[in-house]
Amino acid sequence: MIDPNDKATNDLFGKKRRGRPVTGKAKPDKQRMREYRQRKQVKQASATEVTLSAAQFEMMTRLINQLTKERDEALQQLQDEREKHPR
Repeated sequence: MIDPNDKATNDLFGKKRRGRPVTGKAKPDKQRMREYRQRKQVKQASATEVTLSAAQFEMMTRLINQLTKERDEALQQLQDEREKHPR
């Protein structure tokens, strides 16, 4: 037991440190980043399989074709404008 009036004797265990206690399991930054990149790569590599009915597939195909056509028309309009007004 410590005498509260004794200010001259040093504590045998030292002062208690501030903050979170050390666990001894800390990893270097390089290792943490390597593990993070590996986890990220695994997430990107995993694929999700989707099952569509024939009607859904047909609708998606039509939508893709329509969007492709609209994109091509917009690109053609841009090209025509550039030809009209060269720099």
